[in-house]
Amino acid sequence: VGDIGKLVDMSLTVVDGSGDLFQFATKIIEEAALEQKDDVDSCLDYWGCLYTLHASRGNWRQAAEAMDLCGKVTVSNALSKPTPLTSGASKKIMDQASLSAHVCAHAVSLIEKTARQYIGEQRDTILTKEDIDRRAVRASALRALSMDECSPDS
Repeated sequence: VGDIGKLVDMSLTVVDGSGDLFQFATKIIEEAALEQKDDVDSCLDYWGCLYTLHASRGNWRQAAEAMDLCGKVTVSNALSKPTPLTSGASKKIMDQASLSAHVCAHAVSLIEKTARQYIGEQRDTILTKEDIDRRAVRASALRALSMDECSPDS
């Protein structure tokens, strides 16, 4: 409710047409997602909403970047926990990381091939379609191994 209130307040201040409400909305949702990084379910809801906003406009690169960041935030947050994760929390994080990787790969595949299929802005952080596809396959394999009763520490 608080974030919607912020959005409404901002929309009232941009009456003269000097701002883009879509940009304001995406910025607010991204900030809310980063603030909610400790709550896996809420975080996924925000990133999913951001993905949907970009996808609704056909901005597939930005949609892919939203899901890429969702996966990175999820895994980074899990690794920063001082105590070991419960089995349920670990499964939820694996599910979200796998989902994020696959949605990111799908969104990148929808970028026109003439526009170069990649995400990232700096030379050392650019991920190509092939990099993203490999990450999605690894995420699926790790998820499958984590569910296998015969694998160690599953």
